[in-house]
Amino acid sequence: MFRFGVPSDVVSDLINIKDKVLMKVYRNLVEFIVMEGVDEYNLAMAMWLISHCQGHLFVNSPVPNDLKKLVHIANVTEKSKVRDLVASVARHLVKYPTHFVLETTFDTANSLFGSMMLNRHSINRIYTAVKNDYLDRAI
Repeated sequence: MFRFGVPSDVVSDLINIKDKVLMKVYRNLVEFIVMEGVDEYNLAMAMWLISHCQGHLFVNSPVPNDLKKLVHIANVTEKSKVRDLVASVARHLVKYPTHFVLETTFDTANSLFGSMMLNRHSINRIYTAVKNDYLDRAI
């Protein structure tokens, strides 16, 4: 299902956000797949995670002669707002599943994605906090 990363570069095998956003973290990119039925809060959680990196955000826009064609949709910086990133992703959801790629470089040992806090049990706690902050426009 994941198309862009190299299996030997996997940092985090699978981050599952309510079965609506699936993420894999590689040494040089973060790939996430948005599934049918996704809502704004699922995207907010994914973009909160993405906002801990910096890089170029792309959407996979396949054409007959290039099924892996990536189109730049946003720059992710330390000043990026989660709400703006959610809007960028939502504008490009025309079919499901849709693949997105954040091309980035980060220190895997010190990143959020490399931490043990992103286990299956903690994702739900983090999701609730991110949803509340998103609703309060704090992020």
